[in-house]
Amino acid sequence: MNSKILEICAFSLEASIKAEKAGANRIALCAAPGEGGTTPSFGLMKKVCKNVSIPVVAFIRPRGGDFYYSKKEFNIMKEDIKMAKKAGCSGVTLGILNKDNTIDIERTAQLVELAQPMTVTFGRAMDLSPDLTQAITDIIETGCSRVLTSGGRINVENSIPLINNLIKIAENKITVMPGFNTDDHNLQLLVEHLNTNEFHASAKIAFTEDQLSILGFGVSVCYDQASIKNMKSILNNHKRENLAF
Repeated sequence: MNSKILEICAFSLEASIKAEKAGANRIALCAAPGEGGTTPSFGLMKKVCKNVSIPVVAFIRPRGGDFYYSKKEFNIMKEDIKMAKKAGCSGVTLGILNKDNTIDIERTAQLVELAQPMTVTFGRAMDLSPDLTQAITDIIETGCSRVLTSGGRINVENSIPLINNLIKIAENKITVMPGFNTDDHNLQLLVEHLNTNEFHASAKIAFTEDQLSILGFGVSVCYDQASIKNMKSILNNHKRENLAF
C-alpha cells in the first residue's frame, strides 16, 4: 500500500475541486498567490471543505511580507484559526518568527494549542531562519505536526542533502514535507532521494490580461490537472526500496 501524500496548494474552490479529481491527497488553501499566500476567507474555507472529500489545511497569514507579527496581528491569527476550525478544516499552516528570523516558540505553541484538534504545519517561514537545524528543533518543541520547507532555497531539489538531515533530526517527532517550485519535472528526483512520505506542490499557471494588469486587478490563476496527475503517478509508482539517501 502506497502511503505517500501529495498536498496541492489551491487558491479557489474550482482549483480545489480540480486538484482532488486529479489525485491530490490534501488541499493547502490560500488567498493572494501574488503575495506568497495569505489567509483565505471564511466563505472559501467553508465551501472548499463542503465540496471536497480530502483534508483541507488553511494558510493562516494575516499579510504578505515578513513573519514577525505585532500583538494585533497575532490576535487576528487566533481568530482566523477559530474560523478555520468552524469551517471544517482538518488543519492550518502558519509561521511566526522573531525579529532575527529564529522561530517564535512561545507564540507558535499557543496557536498549536488553540488549533487542536486540527493539525498544524509550520510553513516556509522556517526557510528564513539563519540555522535550519536549530529551527526544526524549535518547531518540534512547539508541538507542530509537520514542517514545510524548501531547505532555504528557491528550488527544493537543490536542498536534498540538507532536507534529509532535517528529516534525520526530526525522527518520528514531526513530519518534514518538502515543497516550493515542486512539479512533475523534479518530483521524481525528490521522491528517490528524500526519506519522507509527504510532498507539497502547486500546479498553478499565472497569466496576465492587459486590462486586468492596467487597472491593478492582478493576475489570473488557473491549474494544470495534468501536472497533478503526473505527480500523483510518480508517487504511486515509486518503489520504497529504491530510495537513496
